[in-house]
Amino acid sequence: MLNLSCDAIFLADTHYNKQNITELKQILLDILDGRIKTSQLILLGDIFEDHDEPEKALKCYRSAADQNYADGLMNLGRCYWYGIGCNVDELKGVQLLEKSLGMGADDANYWLGMVYYFGGNEIKANGALAFKYFSAACEYGIAYAMKYVGHCYYLGLGTSKNKDKAREYYLEAVKRGIKDAVIAYAFVDCASIKIWGR
Repeated sequence: MLNLSCDAIFLADTHYNKQNITELKQILLDILDGRIKTSQLILLGDIFEDHDEPEKALKCYRSAADQNYADGLMNLGRCYWYGIGCNVDELKGVQLLEKSLGMGADDANYWLGMVYYFGGNEIKANGALAFKYFSAACEYGIAYAMKYVGHCYYLGLGTSKNKDKAREYYLEAVKRGIKDAVIAYAFVDCASIKIWGR
């Protein structure tokens, strides 16, 4: 089991607000009692990640993954892909993301979309796969994926260029709180604008 009690209590105290104090209290009680749920490990990992303590985040995600928790595997895959608390290992990251997706971690669609949209040193960018994974993530309401599907339609990446579809996805992303999608929406008709490094 993790030895994170003091750090977790401090970070949870600085991270939470009154809206989710009940959840925080339950997590702290579970930590003190030595009972921590896998979903709470993910939450603690997120808190550590938000507070620039990647090694502790990795430890939480790994512990959840060791219990075969799909979101733990997904976050562990993210860590290996981006080098969060560990050395970058793109192949292991993708393997864990794919495994988590097969176990029901729907958000892994978004992260796999990111993998194939940007590519890396070992995994090359692949527009068709990026579009496939981002589109699947949209079906689960993942707003950031909607922005990237818009990019795919705008650029013709993995699909045909379609400015109308690009606008549609950018607008939906904006409606769901992705503020930077409004810039892409506003400039769909400007052929010289480069979007997100492409």
